[in-house]
Amino acid sequence: MSMLLRHLGQFMQRRSLATRLIVLILVVSILAITTLFYDLSRQNQREIETLQTNNLVNAAQELARNLDAVVQSETSRIANLALSRAVQEFVGARPDQRSALFTPTLTDFTNFLDSSPAYRAVLLLDDSGEVLISTQGSYVGQNFENSDFFKEVRQNQVYMSNPGLSSLDRQAVIWVAAPVYTDNPHSPAGVVVVTLSPELLWNPVERLAIGEHGYAILIDQYGIRLAHGRDRAYIFRSLAPLSPSVWGELQASNRFGPLPKILDTGSIALWDYVQSDPLPDLLINALDEQQQSVYYSAAPLETRNWTVVAMLPEAEVLAPANRVTSHGMGAAILLTVLLGITVVWMAHRIMQPVPQLVKATSKIAQGDLSTPITVDGVAELRILADSFESMRRNLQDSQDELAHWARTLEARVAQRTQELAALSEVVAFASLSQSGPQLMDTALEQSLKAMNAEMGGIWIADPYDGTVHLQAYRGLDDELIEGLTTFASGEGLIGRVQATGEPVVLDDLSEAPRLARAVVQERLIRAFVAVPLRIHGQNLGVLAVFSQVQQYFSPEVVLLAASIARQIALTLDNLNLVEQVQHQTHSVARLQERERIGAEIHDSTAQTLSYLYLQADQLADDALMIPPKAVKSRLLNLREVIDGLTTETRQLIAQLRDVSPPPPANLENIIRTELDKLSDELKLDVRLDLQQASALAIPSETGTELTRIVGEALRNAQKHGHADTAWLKFQRENGTALLSVQDNGSGFTPGQSPDDNRHHFGLSVMEARATRIGGRLKINSEPGQGTRIEIIWPVNGNFKK
Repeated sequence: MSMLLRHLGQFMQRRSLATRLIVLILVVSILAITTLFYDLSRQNQREIETLQTNNLVNAAQELARNLDAVVQSETSRIANLALSRAVQEFVGARPDQRSALFTPTLTDFTNFLDSSPAYRAVLLLDDSGEVLISTQGSYVGQNFENSDFFKEVRQNQVYMSNPGLSSLDRQAVIWVAAPVYTDNPHSPAGVVVVTLSPELLWNPVERLAIGEHGYAILIDQYGIRLAHGRDRAYIFRSLAPLSPSVWGELQASNRFGPLPKILDTGSIALWDYVQSDPLPDLLINALDEQQQSVYYSAAPLETRNWTVVAMLPEAEVLAPANRVTSHGMGAAILLTVLLGITVVWMAHRIMQPVPQLVKATSKIAQGDLSTPITVDGVAELRILADSFESMRRNLQDSQDELAHWARTLEARVAQRTQELAALSEVVAFASLSQSGPQLMDTALEQSLKAMNAEMGGIWIADPYDGTVHLQAYRGLDDELIEGLTTFASGEGLIGRVQATGEPVVLDDLSEAPRLARAVVQERLIRAFVAVPLRIHGQNLGVLAVFSQVQQYFSPEVVLLAASIARQIALTLDNLNLVEQVQHQTHSVARLQERERIGAEIHDSTAQTLSYLYLQADQLADDALMIPPKAVKSRLLNLREVIDGLTTETRQLIAQLRDVSPPPPANLENIIRTELDKLSDELKLDVRLDLQQASALAIPSETGTELTRIVGEALRNAQKHGHADTAWLKFQRENGTALLSVQDNGSGFTPGQSPDDNRHHFGLSVMEARATRIGGRLKINSEPGQGTRIEIIWPVNGNFKK
């Protein structure tokens, strides 16, 4: 491999610069396009697979709900039939009285049968299982005392059997029975039995459409198919072989009559999936006849021990993704070919004049000053060729100055290169700093040239009412300018484009006289094109061009105008965005300063004022009961607190005036000084562990934030937690500092609002202070367990959040 790469590198070294440039760009582009196409294909396949599987799961769940509704509806109807007056009278009558009631009751049963094509027969049994009335003669004289449905109904509940085969006519049947009560509401006097056709279950399952090849099945608790959406031949066939005990149970219940055996389809994996607990929404397995992967989704019924299984082949699930992938591959190949053509053209365009220039300079080096230097290429190469031509003429005019030109040639070339670099930088700066009007005027000029039109304009929309106003124009006289200055949204052609966001192209404006203003019709303007200045789904205005010559604007020309309009909209949107960002930056700065001042007032001035209020209020109550010296002592103490408050206020004012901060100070001294200030206010026993803090010097701003957090935490411990002891500990490890405040108070639940319906800002202020020093605040507390507050911040620039 290394030898191949070495030979390839040697081969490329022998190629021209243009060839090497083309190959390099093409290789990089092909790799980028291939990688992007692969990622997009993978993502598209995952999204389509998710959509298809969700549809499969929804189909299974919806069918299960529909079948639940069918079961509930049929059992309710049979129960209502058992409650009918005719049935109860017939069962409650003596045998010698039933002949008069036989015909009306049989008529009711016949009418009930006619109400649904799924009903086959209605039977009325006495409490011993004998058939009293039957709409089908084959059941007359039968006794159902040992049948499952008769035993279940005798337990005072409506019963529906699993679909099976009748032992009389070998047809598929469902037995639904309901108890009939007369005098004793706790013991049935008879039983109403209705035989249903399983078509009631087959039809919903067969009607369910899942793609082109998908379908659903319905199985019972033994894995026996009760309905099949594709082929009824699979009905009453199990997913997996039945165990001898299960088959013996089914034979004992005579559910399948004379059927000697239940065949299976060998779908053991599907049966294992259906038996899973909990039941997953989806299973992917190779279970079809062609051993292809199939997607399964199972949904159990709520009313019966049945399960709906919906299935769809993997090929159909992923077919949309494969189609999109094929189309995307074609587009990627086309893009690669177009990119290759563009790169080849650009390389030849840039490099083609270079050999001509080299040849011309070689002639000059050989002393040929009679051949003019003409190079047709990009602007920079033409400028360089003009310089050589000027040099050639000067050499020809004055052979005597050849030595001087030889000495100054290098300096002249260097100067010219520097001038070109300066000119290029100025042009780049000017293009980046173009104003909106200059941009619109330039874009309009290029649009008119490209579209071979004589006049045009750009209208910008008012952001409040959608009215567009003429902002730039070319070729319009004063009357046209006055007549086309403003358009309301939806008014005329310009307003329609602004309202709908759709381009309008007219080869002959006379075909739409009601949409054109009179001043336009008077100028005999024929051709017209208008495109919206659209960005982020919003129309910023309209670019329109007019021509007095009837002409056909090709789709390519209209697309060019739309591209120019999008570029205008993008630039205008960027200019607006810059203004918004500047405004938001100023707003955020003001908000942060307000938060900082609020926090300072909350943690210093507000707390001190609260303390002064409590002390003054207590002094007012005790003034008449204590000696004057004690009053004077407490007043002097209050004056010291007021002096401290004055000092803190002046420091805050100094900070707002940008007074230079004090130098860094020792953390232990800062904390002890703050605790001395709080000694009169706090009655807590504060125990310190600050050995590692004695060697740490921190900026004054960091010290202020830390002391404010510590003071607020201690006040909260005393005021809200009713603590009597607090522990203050400092630790430092690997560039990270941790200062913790722990108390033995009542604790609280973090995140839960207090019960006093007042606004409390202490915790949020502490969090903001920790953030301002580049750290974070951590609160651990439980009711009855005290509170621990940790401030973690970086020291020596090594801290990471």
